[in-house]
Amino acid sequence: MLGIDHRIFKALWTLFVFILLLTGIYTIRETVVIFALAIFFAQLVEPLVQMAGRVVPAKVSRIAVLAPSRDPKRSSPDRATGDGCKP
Repeated sequence: MLGIDHRIFKALWTLFVFILLLTGIYTIRETVVIFALAIFFAQLVEPLVQMAGRVVPAKVSRIAVLAPSRDPKRSSPDRATGDGCKP
């Protein structure tokens, strides 16, 4: 094959694919980090969801149980006056 050894061609092809893969990962590195963190936090919260599934009746959504409740009196500042949370 034009003076190129078959083993050298396979090594160069492997190197090319590896560099192409690294370049692709480098290009989408922010997305990969966010995706990895999402998987990590999902694994971290999973025992809590399982516990909520055992404690809460089946009619109630597990996500609704785990979502923080919003108290309208303390949730956000008064936009008209600029005051913070009122006691």
